[in-house]
Amino acid sequence: TLIVSGCGVEELPDELGGLKGLRVLEAEGNAIRSLPAGLTSLEVLNVANNKLRSLEPLAAATTLQRLTADGNPLDMPEEELGDLLDSLPRLKALSLSHCSLPHLPPSIGSLESLESLNVADNDLESLPQSMASLKRL
Repeated sequence: TLIVSGCGVEELPDELGGLKGLRVLEAEGNAIRSLPAGLTSLEVLNVANNKLRSLEPLAAATTLQRLTADGNPLDMPEEELGDLLDSLPRLKALSLSHCSLPHLPPSIGSLESLESLNVADNDLESLPQSMASLKRL
């Protein structure tokens, strides 16, 4: 477990990806603009209220179960966000509130383990029909 919330951190070092025992990373309320690659052993990640525009480096975090990225100015094309969600099959909780998301990709319906989804205060005009597949929600 590594907690660096509210520390004014602007960058997470790439070497964090080499910490194979790192299961929980709490980095809420900083000024982080990008995530390091290689965070493959994470189970819980909280990067709320940073300056992240993409979550794409998390595609290798296949063990991730809880992702909180509220309050980031995400600017991910629908396909990129869809590819990311496809790569996170164990995700149980996803929170992307206040991220100015204009859409959710249809692939969100493939998150069979998802029990909690928070997409409040975004720019969503509709929800994908595939959400009907989220039986644990």
